[in-house]
Amino acid sequence: MQATRFNSGRGLCARRPGRGVLGLCAILLAASVGCNNGGPGPQLRDDPGPAASSGSSAMVGSLDEARLEQLGFRSLWKTPTGGAIVQSYISGGNLYLVRPGADHPYILEKLDGVTGLTLWTYALQGTLDSAPTAYSYPAELQGVKSPELFFVIDDELVGLDDANGSKNFSVRLSFPASTAPVADLEHVFLGSLNRRFYAIDKESRLESWSYITEDSITAAPAVGDANVYFASEDHTVYGVTRGGGYVPGRSWRYETNSMITASPVLYGDRIFVSSHDYKVYCLEDTGPEAYTRWSYPCGAPVVTAPFPFGDSVFVVTRAMGDGGASWSLHAINCIYGRLQWEAPGVSEVLAADGVHVYARSNEGVQAYRIDNGQLDWTLDLGGYDQVLGQDAEQGRNTAWWGRMFLIDDSGVVEAIVPNR
Repeated sequence: MQATRFNSGRGLCARRPGRGVLGLCAILLAASVGCNNGGPGPQLRDDPGPAASSGSSAMVGSLDEARLEQLGFRSLWKTPTGGAIVQSYISGGNLYLVRPGADHPYILEKLDGVTGLTLWTYALQGTLDSAPTAYSYPAELQGVKSPELFFVIDDELVGLDDANGSKNFSVRLSFPASTAPVADLEHVFLGSLNRRFYAIDKESRLESWSYITEDSITAAPAVGDANVYFASEDHTVYGVTRGGGYVPGRSWRYETNSMITASPVLYGDRIFVSSHDYKVYCLEDTGPEAYTRWSYPCGAPVVTAPFPFGDSVFVVTRAMGDGGASWSLHAINCIYGRLQWEAPGVSEVLAADGVHVYARSNEGVQAYRIDNGQLDWTLDLGGYDQVLGQDAEQGRNTAWWGRMFLIDDSGVVEAIVPNR
């Protein structure tokens, strides 16, 4: 996924006023329909009309609706796109899908996360280098500033109007970009394999500043009110100013004991960091330095970005042995850094709601009770091979809790949500 910031508004971790994302930079983007020149429209599952049933037998991906109902879920919509999807992402509550095109090598298609409607398509000459990320301007500017989408393709930074898919700009980068691009009001931030972290000015398209580390940067940054936070494979997390990079007294570096390949995550006034030194770190930006709230040893390299929700933070570890990789989900109290429970065999955290955290394993989607880790059920994916989980910011909106998106080989996308 992309640069992640959570602010669920629930749980002790979220009660302090904290340093929020600049102007709510990752807030849920409003659903605004642009030119719809994609594949067939969605089959809305609440619609009893013919569109809800006609053609559904031809779709490869299929969930047992009785089983969904038994688990407390329902199908929200089901959309057949124009072909097999080779890359899938979620940002700002919407889906961004890359698939082969009829008149172009590839197509980038935006689906509305609420309705399943195709909002726009954009022609591509190749696949994306990293995840695209959406940016929405502060409320006071939304009448004059359209939402934006940024992505990198073949070391070219592209900015789109996310309302209609038209191109705002493209610029050839002078460095090999190795992270997703993440924006604030004035800049787009990227890491590079050349050990530098860059801020690109949106207006001039020029490098505003850069900061050199001691190794490659492969994890997307997180943008706060005053600083931008990024991690390097040199074992270090950095906090530097958005406007000027390193500024004495306002910037810092925090060293762990191994490389960091997952994005730091902001949650209220906390910064969560996963490190290959087996630890999860909870930091606070105090200005001239990062203060360690706690660190927890998980017993194996922590390879996924932290997923905070309520009073817990969830991470996945991967231990390599003679039999291959061994994955495990850890639930940690985000106040005190104490282990709440652990579940083996989980490779990815997908979503959460007030009762369960939903995770991916070889057996399908699994629901674990947040309070004690009890496995309540496993859902066979029924022909779906890709699963997108809850977008980072959606933890702040209960309507988005537990929402997941399933994608099959033919390009069918289905959204499922908990019954409430």
